[in-house]
Amino acid sequence: MIFTSQVEKCRNILKRILAFNSILGPSVPTILTARNFANDQHQVGNEGLTNDTQKVHAKVVMNAGPKPGIEILMEFDVTIPEPGLDKDNFMRSVIRELAGILEETVGEQEASAYVNHVGLLIGRALNQAYRAACGTERLDPAQVASALVHLKKRIDGGFSIESIDDEAITLVNSACPFGDKVIGRPSLCRMTANVFGHIAAENLGYARVGIEEAIARGDARCRVVVNLKETKDEPQRNETDFFGASI
Repeated sequence: MIFTSQVEKCRNILKRILAFNSILGPSVPTILTARNFANDQHQVGNEGLTNDTQKVHAKVVMNAGPKPGIEILMEFDVTIPEPGLDKDNFMRSVIRELAGILEETVGEQEASAYVNHVGLLIGRALNQAYRAACGTERLDPAQVASALVHLKKRIDGGFSIESIDDEAITLVNSACPFGDKVIGRPSLCRMTANVFGHIAAENLGYARVGIEEAIARGDARCRVVVNLKETKDEPQRNETDFFGASI
């Protein structure tokens, strides 16, 4: 189907051509037809056609001028805007809706438990991969911090190291891998907490991960503190303890 705006585009182009054509004179087209060649492939084949382009055929019939009744045929490509959806946006939307259904059905805390389990499995695989890449059986604190930043960067996260010492690794984040789909879905933050906590604890013995700021909760950024020294204090609401193998 050819939209009205596309027909008008044909008309305007043809008017300009005719206005400067001394043979045909300043005639004005009165009949204009347009056909979608993308749906008429038995005539034009697939040559020159792409998924986001339609080839338009326009015909104008003159009713005045030196040669009334003459026809002018035009062909040109019309770019069709693509829908605002790609693979990444689709997958992020799926994850958002799954998290939303869980939160609405079983509550945020129980939904977080499901995400915790997924994060744990992913954390195990990533931990093995970074150990192999570094050629060591255990990562030191600097390597752990670098691994956490790197793994998030690979999935379009914006994490960076704010500070690092023997007691804690503090990371800040300007872009969530889930994009704006994470807003209002705090259970998805458990993915970050569990991946970070598992990698840190498995290499350094212990980690308490606290998400002090989160884009999912409406903050402008994320701020994650990975405490490396075990204490007797109970973890706060946004903190989780992780225990690794003895060092």
